[in-house]
Amino acid sequence: MLFLRSVAGDSPLRSNRGGDRDHDRSSRRGGTDTDVLAPRGQRTNELMPNLPELPPTPRTRFYSGEMLELGLERFEREGLWLLVSLHHYGWRAHADMAALLVGGADPLNLGEHHFEHRAMAGLEELFLLLDQLWRTMSGIRSHRAGNGFLAGYRRYGRDVAAEFAALQEMSEGDWREVFGIPTDDDLPALLAEHGAAEDLDTARELRDDVLATAVRNMQEIIVFFVRTDPVEGQQGRSLRDINNAYRHGTQVV
Repeated sequence: MLFLRSVAGDSPLRSNRGGDRDHDRSSRRGGTDTDVLAPRGQRTNELMPNLPELPPTPRTRFYSGEMLELGLERFEREGLWLLVSLHHYGWRAHADMAALLVGGADPLNLGEHHFEHRAMAGLEELFLLLDQLWRTMSGIRSHRAGNGFLAGYRRYGRDVAAEFAALQEMSEGDWREVFGIPTDDDLPALLAEHGAAEDLDTARELRDDVLATAVRNMQEIIVFFVRTDPVEGQQGRSLRDINNAYRHGTQVV
C-alpha cells in the first residue's frame, strides 16, 4: 500500500486506469478477453502451430485485494501490473542474472573464452537494470502529471547517459518528494497513527539514510558512462561504449 501511495504521490490524482477491475482475467487491446487461445483447428495462419488452450490468469496472492483495488483507482491497469511486477521481483531480476552469468562455473563445458562472453552478457544485464531505473522515475513523473505511469515508462530515451545526468542533479529534497517521505513536522503524527511514536529517532535515521543513499547511487552510476583516457591507437571508451559494441555484434576473441 505504501509503495503505491509513494509512486502515486500524496495528493489524489485523477484515475488513469483503463478497462475494468476484473484482474482475475487477462486482456489485451480493445478489452477482449484472451485468456484462452483459439481452439485447435481454427487458426487460419498455417505457419503458426496449433497451441493448447491456456487457463485464465489467476489472481495474484502476493498483494491484497484492497491494494489492487487502490492501485486500479490510481493507475491504468497495464501500468499497475508493471508496477507490482517491478516491486515483487523485477527490481532485482537483472542483477541476479548478471551474478549468475559472471559466476565461476562452466555448466556447459564451453572452455576458452566463455567467461569473456558471459562477462559481456552480464554487463548487458547491468544496463538493462539501469534502463529500468530511469524509466521507473520517468513513469512516476508522468503519472503525477496525469499522463499515466506506462506512458512515462515507455517513452523514448535517446541518451541513457543524459537520463542519469538528470537524476544525478536531484537533491535529497527532490528524492523526498519522489519517495513520498513525510516532513519532520508530519512524521511524529504519522508514527503515532501507526502506534510507533517511540520509533521517531529510528525513523529519522532511516529517512536520512535512504535519501543520502539515493543521491550517492546516482553519483556512482555515472561512472558507467565516463570514457577512459585514450591509449595509443585506440579511442577512450566507457563501459556503455563497450556494452553498445557488444550488443551490435562485436566478437569476443
